[in-house]
Amino acid sequence: MTDLPTSNFGEGIIAETVGATREKRREDLNFAKSVYIYRSLFDNLASPQRLGLSGLDLLTAWPAEGSISVTYRLPGDDDLVDLPLIVPADQLYWYNQDFFHQYYGPERPTYYYTHAPVRVGDGDDGAFDLIAEALGRGAILITDCYATDTIEAEFDSWLGPLSDRRLDARVDTLRGEDNDGILNQYIGTVTFDGVPGYAPAISHYERYLGARQHGELTVPGADDVEVAQSIVGEEAEFLWSIYEGPFDALSTGHALRAGFDRRGFMESLADHDVVKVLRRVDGEITTLCLFSMGVSHSPWLSEEYYEEHHREAFASGNIMTFTAMVSDEHKRGSAYAAGLITALTQLLGLRGTTHLITFECNGVSSAYLPGIVEKSALDAPGTSISGLGEPVSRLAFKAISKS
Repeated sequence: MTDLPTSNFGEGIIAETVGATREKRREDLNFAKSVYIYRSLFDNLASPQRLGLSGLDLLTAWPAEGSISVTYRLPGDDDLVDLPLIVPADQLYWYNQDFFHQYYGPERPTYYYTHAPVRVGDGDDGAFDLIAEALGRGAILITDCYATDTIEAEFDSWLGPLSDRRLDARVDTLRGEDNDGILNQYIGTVTFDGVPGYAPAISHYERYLGARQHGELTVPGADDVEVAQSIVGEEAEFLWSIYEGPFDALSTGHALRAGFDRRGFMESLADHDVVKVLRRVDGEITTLCLFSMGVSHSPWLSEEYYEEHHREAFASGNIMTFTAMVSDEHKRGSAYAAGLITALTQLLGLRGTTHLITFECNGVSSAYLPGIVEKSALDAPGTSISGLGEPVSRLAFKAISKS
């Protein structure tokens, strides 16, 4: 694993804190600038997994009731910028409210701490006082952090100052009964006999049409596999109906949800830039694999990391981000998943380029999904795959609350 940064967010970017407020985001300060400065707090070259919130998350959650904002002065001038300090977690789809309610009780509000710098001790600007007030009222603050050996978050340094304010607090590393609560990111390299390396290539859909015409997909079951540009209408509604339940179950016991919301899922099905590889039985879809080329469709991943650490794959456009696998268990859809991956792998080889694949797993799916992907890919003729033995990066989730 890469050496990961500690929590010195804002060092060199923020000169000083001007003040904190419970008011909603001030309209006189530019939102786009706030998003830019906020994302600049994080070292996006250190890990493929981004900490913090995306611009869309900020747009949704920051104006919500209960948010706390901090105004900062930037180095070298009198320019000011507002950043969110805490926002209501129920405004963030990916965070699993059912899990927090089971952990702490449904009556306690949950907020996400954004990693905006907080001055603790001498020169306190008021932000920490507002955090202490929220905790004193029973609020739960959650945040994400890199799962290094110590799994440290900013919360761990707050316990002493909170005690000085006569507030006994506790920090929990969030985990379920049957999983470690960790979100793992995997990156693997898929190579093919006779293919020298990374190279620009035509789209998967175009190569699929040619392979189908010339009978080049030869692995067992390939005749039932197809690549679709978009899936809409009744088929899309059906796929959502078989997707939602299993991914809700996969989210049980984890701080993050494991899948798309309805809008994100439907947008992915309709988007030509998201590749859909599917298998049909008697004309009906039983199994579907979704992936996008590059990581721009996945705001929780760092494009900067992939560009820095996987330059050839990035420059040639051969990074595949897997986002979903859907199966209809009434038609034994999961039984076809391995064969679908094998057929897809053969199609990758026909594109005449090495591929970099990347996907995330929570504490449950990490036990089986990387192994399934590796074994299924190796069933394609002339294929080698490496790098999936362990995750390249891991995120943990912590909470601080009044004892």
